[in-house]
Amino acid sequence: MNRAVWLLAPAWAVGASVYVMFAPLVGRVEVSRSLSRDAAQAVESAPRYSRSSWYETQGPGAARPLVVPIVLSFHPFLGSTPRLRRILGSASFLSLGAFCVLAAFSVGSYYMPSVAALAVALGLEWKRGATVSGNSRRTPSDRGHGINS
Repeated sequence: MNRAVWLLAPAWAVGASVYVMFAPLVGRVEVSRSLSRDAAQAVESAPRYSRSSWYETQGPGAARPLVVPIVLSFHPFLGSTPRLRRILGSASFLSLGAFCVLAAFSVGSYYMPSVAALAVALGLEWKRGATVSGNSRRTPSDRGHGINS
């Protein structure tokens, strides 16, 4: 269950990157103008509107900036212990949030649900860590001196 909650952020980041890469988000307006032989009148055609994807306009190189949020959202999976996962999750939350703020006028808003999913996963991880270990402020002298020791 806990790993499933952590998977929400990378899954959203991958989905958002695929959407941004292949959805027709880039708009284009074309207007042609031609002059008549006597140059007295200019003939202008009606504007033509078209939409294309990032992949169609920029090629495969457009995927490079879209990989950044995916990599940032997968960082918590590098942690083998819950403590390390919380630390990496916090760093991932902050760095992905910074990416969303810096890219807010471009693609940043597509990754805000990924930041929210990281926040939920972090909240559940911190809550679970506090309830599983009981008192999280134990000192080394307290260990081994419980009721069952």
